[in-house]
Amino acid sequence: MTDAMTLFIDNSKTYIQLSTGALVLTTAFVRNILGVQKDKPIPRDWWLMASWVFFLLTIMAGSFYQYTAARRLEHNTIMNIQLPFGTMLTSFYFGALCFTVMAIRKIITPAPREKRMEVEDESR
Repeated sequence: MTDAMTLFIDNSKTYIQLSTGALVLTTAFVRNILGVQKDKPIPRDWWLMASWVFFLLTIMAGSFYQYTAARRLEHNTIMNIQLPFGTMLTSFYFGALCFTVMAIRKIITPAPREKRMEVEDESR
């Protein structure tokens, strides 16, 4: 049982690291790929904010899972550790889905005419 639990704890560490990286990369994506300047705020996009919430939830659930799994191993108690692990997995994939939807919408939707003119003026 200890070897299996160690694998699950390592798995949760991986999801925590991926979610932390996803939070950083989503802001870099918005700034660099979509062209939002550093001195301007990131535009409100519900899909982007939802992805951040889900990635944060993944980090919290993964951390809570590690805590409960360690307590279970230490005290040999029967604790429900499936809920935090399932929450971690579900929220990570919902976060990835929300970010993907946001990225596709932003890439497909053309920029307004004023923004295109600003970009053209800067490139000259």
